[in-house]
Amino acid sequence: PAPEGVMKHRTPIKPPSVSSFTNHLDSLHERTFLRFQRHINTFDKFFAGDRPDKLETPISRFRVGTYLIAEEEDDDISIRMKPEFEADLKLPNLERRWSLFIKSVRFDDLPGLDPTERKRTLDLGLQHVFTKLNLHSSVGARWHSEPVGIAKVEWRPNYSLGKLTIYPRQRFFYETSDGFGDLTSVTLNRWYGKNFLRLVSAGKWTEQTTGVEWEQTITLGHVNKFIDDGNHSDIITEEDVARGFGIRYSLFGHNSTEERQIDRHRLTLIYR
Repeated sequence: PAPEGVMKHRTPIKPPSVSSFTNHLDSLHERTFLRFQRHINTFDKFFAGDRPDKLETPISRFRVGTYLIAEEEDDDISIRMKPEFEADLKLPNLERRWSLFIKSVRFDDLPGLDPTERKRTLDLGLQHVFTKLNLHSSVGARWHSEPVGIAKVEWRPNYSLGKLTIYPRQRFFYETSDGFGDLTSVTLNRWYGKNFLRLVSAGKWTEQTTGVEWEQTITLGHVNKFIDDGNHSDIITEEDVARGFGIRYSLFGHNSTEERQIDRHRLTLIYR
């Protein structure tokens, strides 16, 4: 302790040094997220004005990723990169009942489709959740080669039987260029401590497909840590896991008036 009457010398607090590649990534992630969130807060409060019942702007969610894909075919190896971006912007003062969404993942894909095989587009629009009815609706526009209008309504309840959770999903969607479609799925998920077993059955019909496309998927996984340790009200995917691993087997096929056949098998190893 310093003698009486003598001011103590305090060393200024410095942020932790960025000394490794992963620390650089963490620092870049933090700065990018905070910059985005500050702009969103400012934008939302601008529309709130001086209202006494101004709502607090919650945290929005952004996901940016890049897949590095190496494929071998006919003794030739090709390497390519496939970026992905998704954002769910929370602007309660701009629209107290609706929220914006920005996605690059199409909502008409079968749930077990590999991320690298999904058709990449840019979807932008408004979404709304009718909590009491478990209905999620959205309307907006999609940009691929040219802009088209899109709309979706999905019934998304959850049911629990002990440690078994059942996720039925009924989705109707529309795109001005491709017409109407329907995606039906049932997911059974059972946790064993940090391990889980998941079974997925899904089928899709659109005006552009012949008959019904379907899938059967089984996944065994282990999760050490989630990105968000809060309560997860929806089906947990790889994007929600910070550290974990698993194995997934999927069977894809189609049924039509003329034929029923299995199109392909896929075995996927997952590590995050």
